Amino acid sequence: MRLEDATKEELIWWIREHAFALSLRPSDFEADIMRRRHDVYMERADQCGEQYDQALKSYQTLLTPYLGKPLGDLPKDVLDKGAKLEKTMNKAQRERMRLWGLANKCMDRVLEALEVQV
Repeated sequence: MRLEDATKEELIWWIREHAFALSLRPSDFEADIMRRRHDVYMERADQCGEQYDQALKSYQTLLTPYLGKPLGDLPKDVLDKGAKLEKTMNKAQRERMRLWGLANKCMDRVLEALEVQV
């Protein structure tokens, strides 16, 4: 049987049954969980980076025909699309920075847990 096949209640029961053995390595538990969270946050941050890159490419493609022209010469629909793409880029970058911050906090906890072991 794989862990994925067990119910939440069964997993909790199993953890409690093995609590003594697990208690001998409490910092491993925290370090492992924090490392896992770090990896999840970094994956999500990478996805935000991809969203940012796609929006930037679309933005560049949209505005390339108007390079060197006065802003007033840009059609309203181009300005609207550009503004929407800028919002998408800004949102993706803010979320990416937030996720990086969370990942860094997790890694700090991993390092703290490992220091306790030494």
